[in-house]
Amino acid sequence: HPMLYFNAMDIPRMRHKALNSHAKIAKIIQEAGRSLKEKPDYYLPPKSFESFGSRWNELYGNNLCAFAMYCVLHPDDTKALSLVKLYMDRMTSYPDWYVTASRNIDEVPIGHSLTGYVTAYDFLYPVLEPKRRSIYLERIGNETALMYRVVQKGRAGWTKQRIHNHAPTNVFALLIGAMVYEDFDPSSAKHWKGVAMSMFEKALSILEVVVDGTSDEGVAYGSYTSRGLTQYIFMALRHFDTDHTQNSWLRQHFWFFFATTMPGFQRTVGIADSNHNWFYGPESQLVFLDAFVLRNGNGNWLADRIRSAKPKNPPLARSMSQKWSTVHTEFIFYDASLKSNRPVLPSNSSYHIFSDWGVVTYGGGQYMKKGNTFLSFKSGPIHGEAVSDIVENSWFPGLSPGWANFNPGHEHPDQNSFVFAPNGRYFITEALYAPKYSDLNNIVTFSPSPDSKCNSPWEGQVGECGKWLDYKHQIPASRGKIATVTTSGDMIHIAGEAVDAYRPELGLRSVQRSLLLLTSEVLLVLDTIVLYSDSQLKTASSLFHNILHTFHPYQHLDFNGAQVVYPEGAYAFFWLQQDGNSPTAKFVDHHYAADGKQSTHYVNITYPLNTDHATRVAYIFVGPNTKVHSVWFHEKSTDEIAYLSIVINNTEYKISIASLLVSTARRNSLLGFGGYLTLSDGDHVTQFGFEDTKTKVDRCEVVILNLVCFVCVVSLVCAIAATLCRVRTKMLSYSIRFRWFWKCLFLITVTWLFTLYHFMCHECPLIRKARQECPISDPAEFLYASTKQPMVVIASLPGFGAEFMEPMFANSSDFLYFTTDDVPPEVSGDDSSRYDACYWPPNFQVIAGHPGTAGWFASTHTEPLLFLNNLQDPNPHMKHLQKKFRQLNKSPRFAINLLSGYWNTKVSYATKHTFYIYYYHSVFPCILLVISSVTIMLAWINNLIGHDMRTILVVRDPRDWIHSLIRDDLDYVQRKRQQKVLRNLLRTQSCVAPIMLPWEYVYMKKKGGKGGRASIVEKLALIWARNIAVMIRTSRSLQIVRLEDLEKHPDKVVVEVFKRMGLTVSVPQINRVTRSVRTGYFPRLYEDAIKEDREQEWEDEMDEDEIELVENICSDVMKKLAYS
Repeated sequence: HPMLYFNAMDIPRMRHKALNSHAKIAKIIQEAGRSLKEKPDYYLPPKSFESFGSRWNELYGNNLCAFAMYCVLHPDDTKALSLVKLYMDRMTSYPDWYVTASRNIDEVPIGHSLTGYVTAYDFLYPVLEPKRRSIYLERIGNETALMYRVVQKGRAGWTKQRIHNHAPTNVFALLIGAMVYEDFDPSSAKHWKGVAMSMFEKALSILEVVVDGTSDEGVAYGSYTSRGLTQYIFMALRHFDTDHTQNSWLRQHFWFFFATTMPGFQRTVGIADSNHNWFYGPESQLVFLDAFVLRNGNGNWLADRIRSAKPKNPPLARSMSQKWSTVHTEFIFYDASLKSNRPVLPSNSSYHIFSDWGVVTYGGGQYMKKGNTFLSFKSGPIHGEAVSDIVENSWFPGLSPGWANFNPGHEHPDQNSFVFAPNGRYFITEALYAPKYSDLNNIVTFSPSPDSKCNSPWEGQVGECGKWLDYKHQIPASRGKIATVTTSGDMIHIAGEAVDAYRPELGLRSVQRSLLLLTSEVLLVLDTIVLYSDSQLKTASSLFHNILHTFHPYQHLDFNGAQVVYPEGAYAFFWLQQDGNSPTAKFVDHHYAADGKQSTHYVNITYPLNTDHATRVAYIFVGPNTKVHSVWFHEKSTDEIAYLSIVINNTEYKISIASLLVSTARRNSLLGFGGYLTLSDGDHVTQFGFEDTKTKVDRCEVVILNLVCFVCVVSLVCAIAATLCRVRTKMLSYSIRFRWFWKCLFLITVTWLFTLYHFMCHECPLIRKARQECPISDPAEFLYASTKQPMVVIASLPGFGAEFMEPMFANSSDFLYFTTDDVPPEVSGDDSSRYDACYWPPNFQVIAGHPGTAGWFASTHTEPLLFLNNLQDPNPHMKHLQKKFRQLNKSPRFAINLLSGYWNTKVSYATKHTFYIYYYHSVFPCILLVISSVTIMLAWINNLIGHDMRTILVVRDPRDWIHSLIRDDLDYVQRKRQQKVLRNLLRTQSCVAPIMLPWEYVYMKKKGGKGGRASIVEKLALIWARNIAVMIRTSRSLQIVRLEDLEKHPDKVVVEVFKRMGLTVSVPQINRVTRSVRTGYFPRLYEDAIKEDREQEWEDEMDEDEIELVENICSDVMKKLAYS
């Protein structure tokens, strides 16, 4: 000892750092030591156990760490050391460390006390007397054994609920207690340590699928959880040679702190039970993330901002039990060599999407000044997307069914709630740490409800009415959904659907909320409520809170409103219904703690519900520097779309917002694209989520250049040869030879002019015929986001990772999903022919060539309802889908995915390629082609579908792909799958005549490689180059998705793919793709899960000759795809 965080040899360097690079943190430690010496009676544990156990006593263990660290850095301060010894003596004298009122129920106070006690013992061991060492060590053993017995009995929630905030605190105490006690009793301590490590490992494996780095319990409790987790990760790295620094959750955890910090760095968004900011840290966690995970200065930058802005007075000042609790680890983790660097959000904008949490924030991590506005919106499943999926589908190994291993009790009934702080001012806030009543959140409640559990006759969201959220019977989980997040400049539009957060018995069909931030001081909120015809509800109430200030009545034009006043002026909002009425409001100051110290102030706006039509209410929130002259709904507004106008500072904004119930096809008709909102400002029209980037491209450029050069060289050689032959005869006169020279020159000139004309005139009739030899059909076209309803084709070779496109479409509210185990297509020929490029020859007539397959495609595309209803003897799953189709009473279309049967969401690997079919509301058929004959099949389907076809090409670096196919370090199952893919790829084509194959199959020939492995590498390189070239040639409105981009930025790829189709993407869809890409629970064909920073193993494991061979064959196409 010391050995937990540092050893004796490190102490001189630590003292040097305290005077230099770490001085800003050492200053806080000095403050703790000085406070202990100045007020020992205030900081020392009480003399009597009765006093110690009479209240929540975690502060004694928390503060002890800082006091012990002070003694390490200031060895000459004998007074402080004697006080710390007295501190530990008093804790040793107590019979136990429970809070009396919760003895044998709650071990959290023991966890805090044991952590501080063990840490101080380790830090101060060199200066402790032998007797004290023995006494303290005995107490450590007793308390650690107690914690171990609690784990063995499993009676406490923290022993099973792996990522609840109690677990990391208590399990970390168990771990370091065992580590310190191991020298005295190795057999017992080793077992305790193993149990603690196992619990942490399970927690981190669960967090691996929470890919946005969040905690469902909110920022305050999230900081509590991450305190213990970062300390364990440090211990695992230092002592157990276990590296968790690449954990998906940990890599994104920084944004959980940055994007939720409100302007000024003193407050955070108050989602779930919370105080105004953080319970523990977050400076310690931030410097840890920078030192061990990020290495970019972002963590140090934010820690500096929070440290320098730390408030000293209530309510923002830290409590005494948390003030110094992490300063010792902050000092230890801090890497001063990392220069502070201001972060840039991954969106390259002002907003951040937490796809698992179901939260969007705008304006996080800014300074407090005019124009710096913060906005957040929450609508997601309880405990987040990943955990709710685990609970509902029981797919995570080693967990009990249902909610046994999770505890979202600190969450609130708050789906579709928001926080708004224009200019950084608290305007609309959460109620923070409060009972779980719906009216304490910024949501909508309904009446009358005969089954209301509280606040009758009003009823809010599922789980309300208790001290903790009632979640144990919520399977499937209560949830909201953020349907769209789109931006334009500094404006942002967010829309959420929360109907699944209410009991179905209420008869709600839709509870929508749309937020449109028009300027830094103007926010439009539009609530849309749709009832089923048999609903008994009559009225609704919308509630808006401010935790700091009382709302005062306010009149704006003819509308009722409310305002709070700050020194710079009033922040006000007013409201109106679609018919122009503005209901009156009730103003409430509510005290919800027994001691009256916790309170909130809110506006309650009650209005009648329409039973035949949608009910709409608009709320306009305005800052003191902006004037709203008028607001009105247009008479042409319908249930499908709302038309509003707002005049702000003499500028009229015309806004069209489509209902979330409206299909994509109908939105295309109403708005001109597949999104949800358009805004007109004078002559400028903004379609949120749509970019009309008309870019003219010529995909023939590289290949045409090669062909033209070849033609020119051949022509020149022929002309010179002919001339020389004539000259050598010496039989012609000078004049004749001169005429032959000019003829040759004329031939060469015409050839080059033809080449120039070829490039300059793409669409000229004369050139079209000549360009038929170009290996790219329709090479020159405008690429732009489609406003039509195309057939989307996703094309790829096996092993490229195209399976990760599947979650974009499957298992979402917009799609129904089934396989051809239910509906086998009538494909002509035997199964093996499907892998034969000659099976789909481009010169065949589509219908005549394969009438069965063509008919199958045509029926799914043009008459899907008839197709589905005509299925013979469908299984129960198909019967369910047939019923769904009839209930919708629409004319739906399919999205058909032809996948090379090594993948589905249950990871059951088929022996042949399988067709995946999705149902989408009358809009986008989508085909995923991942088979070795994909190139010809793509051309074949293109001929069948025609100009409505849009292609997404998924590609992968050929060197990485080939390495994955020839590597021999796979396990047995992976090896079998790899070899099956390899056999299908290397299958000999049945064509004899080259005309039966695409042009690239003839043009790109073998380079004469060696036999064996080199021969396979060469063949695979040719397959890659030929197939990618053909897919580029045969594609229409092509967009290319590189696997490498999908690995690094799956969220961005999803958004861009949908934007290209003229659609917006929901947050759950983003999460599913991100989770599929970044976690080990959705493996690829024959490889392990991919990681955000996956190393390019081919660079080290492939021979240089092999790499050179691949690059020589594939170089032209690689350059087009930006592979260096």
